[in-house]
Amino acid sequence: MERTRTVLIGSDALGRGDDAVGRVLMTNFLRELSEQEQKPEAVILWNGGVRLAAGPPGDVERAAAREHLRRLADSGVAVLA
Repeated sequence: MERTRTVLIGSDALGRGDDAVGRVLMTNFLRELSEQEQKPEAVILWNGGVRLAAGPPGDVERAAAREHLRRLADSGVAVLA
């Protein structure tokens, strides 16, 4: 199956308002992305999105996001920050 999509992520949260809710939404988005049969060719993290790959050790949401990014990378998706 040919991969043709690239996902750009410029923040560690989805939406505006409550940042904690936005981080949960971003983690769920990455989980859904990692579970799709047709995965993107690449995920590019830029600006605040880089925090998803390098968050503090005690941050549960960022740890979950890193796990979903790792699963994407393990399945052949280029994860670039």
